[in-house]
Amino acid sequence: MILDSNLDPRSLFDQYRSMAEKAKLHVVQREWSEVKGFENAWRWMDRSFAKWFLWHVLAVPYQIDQFHRFEGAPMLKKVLIEHPRGEKFMEDFTLALREFLFPGHED
Repeated sequence: MILDSNLDPRSLFDQYRSMAEKAKLHVVQREWSEVKGFENAWRWMDRSFAKWFLWHVLAVPYQIDQFHRFEGAPMLKKVLIEHPRGEKFMEDFTLALREFLFPGHED
């Protein structure tokens, strides 16, 4: 399991850079970047947001817009909460994602 490997989430973005860049081009730059306020999203992508997302959002279904729906991931929430490194991994992943999406806005 990834949580048992002591893996740094930043290394995932390094190891799978080409896949991440394709997703960034097709999803982030074509869809998310059109959403009002996206350019300032880096400001809330911090450790406290990661904890809030884990505890209050991750398990809950949510209609994002008329074309996209998040079905919720209650089992992922359970694993992340119960694993000794789970919450920290979520925090570190959020910071790594912010660094990837908004270079220059790291901690």
